[in-house]
Amino acid sequence: KIDETPVEKRAKPIAKESVTGTPWVIVWTSDGKHFFFNPLTKQSNWVMPADLEGNGTVLDLLDDPPHLRQGDEIENEILDGDDEQQQQS
Repeated sequence: KIDETPVEKRAKPIAKESVTGTPWVIVWTSDGKHFFFNPLTKQSNWVMPADLEGNGTVLDLLDDPPHLRQGDEIENEILDGDDEQQQQS
């Protein structure tokens, strides 16, 4: 079946992080999903590959994606700035 979704509405990669000690990379997409990519074999999977199952690093990355960590830092900076402005008032 051909994907007929307009190109501008398709999910796009927004973040990626290598899984240390493996050839795999986790890629997060703009629609809130993630997939696993192996650049050596050019294989990509929406389901966790068997050789990553039980890998604590993978679970940590899925629980704390890099694009959300950056957002938290920016949000905290904004909130900190708001606190300073309120204290000065």
